[in-house]
Amino acid sequence: MNGYGWLLIDRNTRLPHVNRFLKKVPQFQEKIDTIHEQVIRGNISCLENIFINDGISWINARDHYGHTPTHKAVMANQGDVLNYIINKYPYQIEERDNEGRTPLHYAAALFGTTSGTNKMYHYLLSGGADENVVDIQGHSAYYYQDHPQDIRHRTIQSRKPQPIGTHLIKGDPDSATSPIPPPNRAYLRSLIHSSDLEHLEKVVLDGHGYKLLHESTCIGKVSQFMFTLPNLMDTISILHNATVSGIVSVVQELLVNERLALSRDIYGATPLHKAVLFYQPKLVKLISGKYCITTRAKDQEGQTPLHYSASLHDNGIFYRYLLKCGADENIQDKHGKTAKYYVYSPGEINLNILIARCKEMPRKREPQERIKKYSIPPYQQQAVSSFLHSNPPKEMCSSSVQNWIKNLNFESIEQVVLDGYGDKLIGETASDSKIRAFIRAIPAYMKKIEQLHEAAYYGYLNTVKSCLTRRRLAISKDGRGYGIMHKVIFFGHLDVAHWLIEKYPEVLEVKDREGRLPLHYTTVNDNALKIFNLISSTTNFNPNVQDNNMRTYMYYKRHPEELNIPLWNPKSIPCSMIEIEIAKKETNYQQC
Repeated sequence: MNGYGWLLIDRNTRLPHVNRFLKKVPQFQEKIDTIHEQVIRGNISCLENIFINDGISWINARDHYGHTPTHKAVMANQGDVLNYIINKYPYQIEERDNEGRTPLHYAAALFGTTSGTNKMYHYLLSGGADENVVDIQGHSAYYYQDHPQDIRHRTIQSRKPQPIGTHLIKGDPDSATSPIPPPNRAYLRSLIHSSDLEHLEKVVLDGHGYKLLHESTCIGKVSQFMFTLPNLMDTISILHNATVSGIVSVVQELLVNERLALSRDIYGATPLHKAVLFYQPKLVKLISGKYCITTRAKDQEGQTPLHYSASLHDNGIFYRYLLKCGADENIQDKHGKTAKYYVYSPGEINLNILIARCKEMPRKREPQERIKKYSIPPYQQQAVSSFLHSNPPKEMCSSSVQNWIKNLNFESIEQVVLDGYGDKLIGETASDSKIRAFIRAIPAYMKKIEQLHEAAYYGYLNTVKSCLTRRRLAISKDGRGYGIMHKVIFFGHLDVAHWLIEKYPEVLEVKDREGRLPLHYTTVNDNALKIFNLISSTTNFNPNVQDNNMRTYMYYKRHPEELNIPLWNPKSIPCSMIEIEIAKKETNYQQC
């Protein structure tokens, strides 16, 4: 009822009474969608039939943004529906959505958008709505009368085409010029679940990409987006840092489209904001000349580059130039003040604070890495595709390894180690210094992988967590071709399996040398069968997938004796964390 029903779809549990409820979730979600759709359409008779005849209080049903039917009635400008709801359920007037907004907040924005002709705002006030309630941004409903563009309403999702005459609050007509406020996790998960790549990219471009770094998904195209996320964040960081430093060549190289020109830091400042603030005339000319829309871009305070330029001590040079490029000096910030106002009161913008917070954006990669564009390089696409979606090779060809070294194909070389063939690289030579350094580090890399696999073999969850310092390690294999999830399932380590599936769902796509997924191993013992229930609730679950011998999960369910993982035979490596885990378990055993 709170809008998170989609999290329960296709889930199951060992508890029969909970399972009975979970089977009804799609029906409940369908009913909620129907209610919201009928509110948008203004179908009071249908709503009345649902509210009166059902024993459930459907009036409280929310969508995944936390909007109640009352919110939707206001957004869709359905006055008759709003009147029906308020008369029958007066307490609904104070309900809040996920951003802390009551229906009055949206009515105020609609009131401002229509220049006061819309009457719902005054209707809600007369019904007892409190205009002093503030949302998570600290704004009351009254604020949105003057700043309707600042209310970040998402388009209402409907399963059927919306009727002509439905008036939804769209927010700023040019939404690219206004940043979204910091999103909460519920909003991000809803975007991931609905595969809304457009809004996910908007989250990153508006400076909130760090909130997505620890999210994971099994949805193919969203998973690919998550894979490229660090590269996109790095590109934005490098662009902003190059702007601050005045490195024109780098800015020219990275400023390939309007989206990157409007990219922001966590405070909402774009490259043009920073070019103005750090007095970079060449970059101001380059950015504003190439993408005029950047002159109207706002930061989180609602201030445009023109607002910044009004406070500079440059005799108005930047201010006049930006006006010439199309800047609007009548745009108001969140304090209701225009750039023209700051021309006569420049001291009201604290330049020292702006400079301090805009100096440098952190990068997600090491400094020595090359600048990368926002796309997966072809060799990465090939490596990811071959690793996750096709059968692994029986043997690694030495000529292929030498060819990758010769062509400086770093990703494929690293994949050799992750596939369990790192020993084939030891002793190889390379002309490139970075490749040589990586080859020298391979023994240490292999030890790290071996330590992770030993922890997975024995079921030491804390050690598994501490060993997974890089996401790619989760898809590593040992020298026999087994992934960590194969071991966890085979030996029935439930807690480790649950954590890995939640944090690193890609482990379920790793195949052993026989092309078997972890799914195939869920037939060997009782705990493995419990893990099967976890796997079956994931998005990409397919019980009919075949291994290299054309055998499915059902075959191994009938012949579990054909599955085996050899006893652990560790090499002489330092495993202090493993020893600590063993000591802890022995201590707990003695205490028992």
